[in-house]
Amino acid sequence: MIDIEKAGEILERAKQAAVEYYALTGKPLGITGEMGEYLAAKILGLQLAEARAPGYDAIDDDGRRIQIKARCQPTSGWSPLAT
Repeated sequence: MIDIEKAGEILERAKQAAVEYYALTGKPLGITGEMGEYLAAKILGLQLAEARAPGYDAIDDDGRRIQIKARCQPTSGWSPLAT
């Protein structure tokens, strides 16, 4: 079982690093998928699946397997993973 709160703490640090890296290089670090999985699990009350689970990223309270897709949506003054 993955501790979603601990994952969130780590991803917040990674998000800050991604923003700084993008500002420096103009290139994204590529953590959009992981951020999307974390945010979907947190908002929807899902349990994150173990890495590389075949065909799903999270499990709901009824045991249903859920595949999560995410993408970064640019806005004005865009930087990746901006809050």
